Amino acid sequence: MEYDKPFKDYDDLIDLMVSRNLIVEDRSAAKKCLRDYGYYGLINGYKGVFIDNNDQFEHGTTMEMLVHFRQFDKDLQNILFKYSVFIETKLKNTIAYAISKEYGVDERIYLRSENYSESNRNRRLKEKTLSEIRKTLTSGYFPTKYYVENHNHVPAWILLKNVSWNTCENLYGILKPRMKRCVTEELLELSVAKNVQNQLCGSALFYVRKFRNAIAHDERFVTLRIVDLGRSNYQIQYRWFNGAFRKHLLDGSKQNGDGVFAFVISLCTFLNAKQIAKLSDDIEHVLDNITNDDESFLSNKIWRKYCSCSGIPIDLTLRLRRYLDAI
Repeated sequence: MEYDKPFKDYDDLIDLMVSRNLIVEDRSAAKKCLRDYGYYGLINGYKGVFIDNNDQFEHGTTMEMLVHFRQFDKDLQNILFKYSVFIETKLKNTIAYAISKEYGVDERIYLRSENYSESNRNRRLKEKTLSEIRKTLTSGYFPTKYYVENHNHVPAWILLKNVSWNTCENLYGILKPRMKRCVTEELLELSVAKNVQNQLCGSALFYVRKFRNAIAHDERFVTLRIVDLGRSNYQIQYRWFNGAFRKHLLDGSKQNGDGVFAFVISLCTFLNAKQIAKLSDDIEHVLDNITNDDESFLSNKIWRKYCSCSGIPIDLTLRLRRYLDAI
């Protein structure tokens, strides 16, 4: 059989890149990059950034530029991933607290179907979600396994530790209206109109989870768009925000968020002022790492290119600081 994706050694791959207009000045260094990052991760992973509609690299694109861009992208992803993990924990703890306060600590009681939304739209989602959570009781993961074997009940704050983010997000979706409103108000760290709170919270959680998963699984990130996933109904509507958030963070932005900037905005909806200040510091530190006297031109080009592809405003950290000064 003639395979359409046959094996190519490093020299073959470098020749292929050069034939596509990439500038490779040091083949030995290029081989090390391919060994460390892989052709797919380095080239195809940033296809939407450096490659034009003719499947050729943009004029002047070098191997060095690709490597620097990738490193900056991964450094920024690591920062954003850290905050997304915090939000996952916050979601689980907030839901667990609300469920425990309302229904107690016995999983045989708080997982009863009647304790969740009775709407026809949520019925199938409810049964699927509760079934998945009950399966966690026999999954053998700690700390749930320890409680099953050593206690006479498994409280929600233990059980939800072993439940996936997606399932917890669905659990949030099937909460009864009063409880959902309480959880939403606890999750959101900014003031928005009550009639958009649940929609904003649900969309922001979806964004954080999807972009967090892209980071965790080394998938396309900088050019990721929610509409590409067929979930345009989850787009962040900037009209939902008001006050300093809209004036400073969203100044001049389009009406709908869809890319990496919308992910950052989603993170900020769940972070308090101190955490946003730390996020800003972390991003500035990454920007400082790619800027030095010898490579200032390349570094500035990388940041501008990154902003252009991701939808992030080039003055992101300044916007974060202005927002913090205004609240």
